[in-house]
Amino acid sequence: MIGNELQAQTNDHTLWRFHELQQRDGARKLYDVIETRIGDLHRLLAVNERPLTGSAAVTEENRIQKLAKDPSRVAAAQKKLEQDVKEGRSLLRTFPSAFIFRDEGQQGDLLKVGFVPNPNYKPASHEAEVFHHMKGTMVLDTKAKRLVSIDGRLTSPVKFWYGLLGHLDASGTFHVEQRYIGDGHWDEILMDVHMDGKALFFRTIGVREKESYSDYQEEPENISLQEAAQQLGKDTSTTASLHGN
Repeated sequence: MIGNELQAQTNDHTLWRFHELQQRDGARKLYDVIETRIGDLHRLLAVNERPLTGSAAVTEENRIQKLAKDPSRVAAAQKKLEQDVKEGRSLLRTFPSAFIFRDEGQQGDLLKVGFVPNPNYKPASHEAEVFHHMKGTMVLDTKAKRLVSIDGRLTSPVKFWYGLLGHLDASGTFHVEQRYIGDGHWDEILMDVHMDGKALFFRTIGVREKESYSDYQEEPENISLQEAAQQLGKDTSTTASLHGN
């Protein structure tokens, strides 16, 4: 399943438009996002359920038009995003060796699998070290051979370089879901992370991030930044997504 998941993600080059609802630091921001080969363009539609109007809407439109005329800035942001995706796939690749699994039952095509850290696994990075302190469950679509969701919880504090570089407290959690969107494409619909700890120089860190994705529509494979910017200027209705979870 892991191998099929990674191969499917790597080989999928479709482009999509969707709504992204970000919840961070008590604020809820709704974006309209369009993917292009160069990178993604997004328009801020609403903050805390209030649509952008007046000067705020004009400022957002000007920002988008500037980006559409400056592909290098969009490409730079896309490069960072792709690096994050690469690191995520690298972590997923370690799953079979980093954990011990148990069957927790099947309902239809959905198989629930529990996982706990494999004591014989040696993490090769800080990210993998966090991963290795997790236990939780995965839900797999046995027919599509795709990952449906992962729930994880830190079983013990994670100390970086014996605590000198910081730590994460036990009981931190994360939840990720993806679904079949269409045209052979699976995509993320929810990410929810809750972590607490301390970083270098004893700065307290608190991660409370929840992102949900909805209203997927496939875009042409050759859509340009300028065309994406024009589309983002139209049909900015937020009715369907303003009150998303």
